[in-house]
Amino acid sequence: MSLGCALSACGGGGGGSPAPVNQSAPAPVPTPAKIIAIDAEGDSTYYGTQVINGVVTRTANNPPALLQQMFGTAVTVTNSAAGGATILEALNGIAPRYATTLSARLQTLKPQYVASNFVINDSLHEAEADYLSGLAAWIATVRANGATPILEEPNPVCDGKAPNLDQYVYDLRQVAAQQGVTLIAQYDYIKSLPGWEAMLTDCVHPTDALYQIKAQREYAVLQPLVEKLP
Repeated sequence: MSLGCALSACGGGGGGSPAPVNQSAPAPVPTPAKIIAIDAEGDSTYYGTQVINGVVTRTANNPPALLQQMFGTAVTVTNSAAGGATILEALNGIAPRYATTLSARLQTLKPQYVASNFVINDSLHEAEADYLSGLAAWIATVRANGATPILEEPNPVCDGKAPNLDQYVYDLRQVAAQQGVTLIAQYDYIKSLPGWEAMLTDCVHPTDALYQIKAQREYAVLQPLVEKLP
């Protein structure tokens, strides 16, 4: 065999140029969509209770459900409300309304925001000092679980249904200001509506029309907060 043939690797299969190496960058990994969750904690006026002709029902048009429709699939809204609940019952997981504490629920749901709509039952069943301490503990628990608390005023009720409600709404506003918590104003606005009492099915629980008004005001506050999330 000649030296020239040996150097050119004669007799092997096709001595052309080596195949080019693919220098292209790897395909980018898609950024996962933001997972945004809101936990709605509250009483029957968040749960969606109505009393029509003496029959207690639950409307599908409750505020958390309406919020879910407004946000669409970008946000998950969980209705964790319970009829008759106070904020202390929700905080401590007191039966029969709750099977778990607020902290346990938040560890499961992992929401970015937790909205609170209580006050009516608190004004009826909890001493003012207990309500104030419970509200402060509720805020601290939400923050300790990595979420942002949102406080919401209740809708008003007819005269005599909750005699101390004005004072407890005042307390709610004071705590929100002191703790730097966003407050969704409902109480005075609803009272300003002509014939607002007729928008309550039993002087306490809203009609679908009033639930819609409440949800729209909630969305107006929550939507900009959701948009700010990284």
